[in-house]
Amino acid sequence: MKFKKPSGGDIGTSFASVGAGVASGFGSRAIIDAATKPAIELAPTKKELNAKMLGQGLAVVLGLSLVAATSGNDSGAHITKGAGVGMAVVNAIDFAATYTKRNDLLTTNTAASRVLRSGLGLGCPCNSPAEQRYYPALAQPIIDPMEGMTMAERVAYRDAMLGKNSSNPLLQVNENAWQTAIAS
Repeated sequence: MKFKKPSGGDIGTSFASVGAGVASGFGSRAIIDAATKPAIELAPTKKELNAKMLGQGLAVVLGLSLVAATSGNDSGAHITKGAGVGMAVVNAIDFAATYTKRNDLLTTNTAASRVLRSGLGLGCPCNSPAEQRYYPALAQPIIDPMEGMTMAERVAYRDAMLGKNSSNPLLQVNENAWQTAIAS
């Protein structure tokens, strides 16, 4: 192997090849995800994960076949080979991540498993089965009870909620600070 100073044509062909690889990796991932979308995003079944792994495996084989079957040294051959490599690499990594997730292989908290989880895109603790929770309350709209109230209504509401005439000093507020906050 020899390194040489790249020419303008070599740089353009390299960019086209890498661009084709990124586009085919993105496209194949999007197609597989759309075709094998689980019924519940947070907890896909093993059957759904197996279907996804089948699609990813087929995409890896297709990408490698595309690279092996392409010959030539023109820009079309470089773009085709780049597309095949991109499709194979992205789906091989996705296959390994899906296999690992399906079989709960990286559940320990060792340094090696943290590195592997991060490399496979499983580094977020929200991706581990113990941390997959659904919080429906977080998706609720925030309702402002003072919306549409006049200043007098806001003060009356505040007094009722905070107990302005209460003997508890924790519930008493500075009247000037409250008026300034409402006016702004």
